[in-house]
Amino acid sequence: MIVWHAVYQGDADANPGAMAGARERAASSLAFVERALGDEPYLLGADFSAADVMMGFTLLAARLLGVLDQRFPRLERYLARLEARPALQRAST
Repeated sequence: MIVWHAVYQGDADANPGAMAGARERAASSLAFVERALGDEPYLLGADFSAADVMMGFTLLAARLLGVLDQRFPRLERYLARLEARPALQRAST
C-alpha cells in the first residue's frame, strides 16, 4: 500500500484543494459507515464476509491518507479486528 500512496502523492501535492474536498467527502462516507456498523463486530453482523474484506482495504487507505482518525472510534476498533485476522496479517507481509 505504501507504493500506492507514493504513486498518487504527486497528484495530491499538485491539487490541494481537490484533496481537501475529497477528504471531506470521505469523512462523510466514513461517518455513515460508523453509524451503520453500530456495535456489530462486522458489517453484516456477527459473521465476517467479503464486504469486510472490501471495507478493510478502504479503511487501510483512509488511515494512510489521514481520513480515518479518532473521529471514528467504531471504525478504528473494527479495523483493529480486521487487522487481527490471520489472513490480513499474512497478506500484509
